[in-house]
Amino acid sequence: MKKISQILMMALVLVFIVSGCGLLPKGTGEESKTSDSKNSSQSSNSSNSSQAMPAKETYPEITFETKYFTFDEVPARGSGGIWYYTKEQHAGNLDKQFTWDQNDVILIQASDKKLYGKKLIPTAIEKKADDLINIKVNIADYTYSDPGIPSMYKEYPARCFIVIPKGSINSKKAKFSITSETGEKITVQ
Repeated sequence: MKKISQILMMALVLVFIVSGCGLLPKGTGEESKTSDSKNSSQSSNSSNSSQAMPAKETYPEITFETKYFTFDEVPARGSGGIWYYTKEQHAGNLDKQFTWDQNDVILIQASDKKLYGKKLIPTAIEKKADDLINIKVNIADYTYSDPGIPSMYKEYPARCFIVIPKGSINSKKAKFSITSETGEKITVQ
């Protein structure tokens, strides 16, 4: 019997501990604390809303992989530009470089002399409209310690080959823009 009364007493204490101040009668001060905290959170929410920004506009993106070749493997084009290669139309020296049955390839070669010796690293291909494609890139230095990249390549233009799923862009109608992640236009012609 004594053991049962001890268990009941412990259970009663446990109920009070778990329920906390919820069993206190109204008007004991706890209400005013909660309403004060509600008011302060509302005022902090209103100050946060003045700092809030709308989300940036997003566009459907095309999945891609990036390939780089040395200028010995695939020589630079004569000028800057954007080339859209398909199985049916591509440079002969690219014949065995890609899986043409599954992919198309975009070659971007910058014409700006400040970008010579750099590489373009695509971060997104945005389809802004059926005929308007924006390719975002980061610009990085090559690491010339890599034996496949001799330091003489500082004399060559920045470029990259972007491999995309076959037919994901209408190459006959598409117009391309190339921008850095900071929004700067990259000159390719």
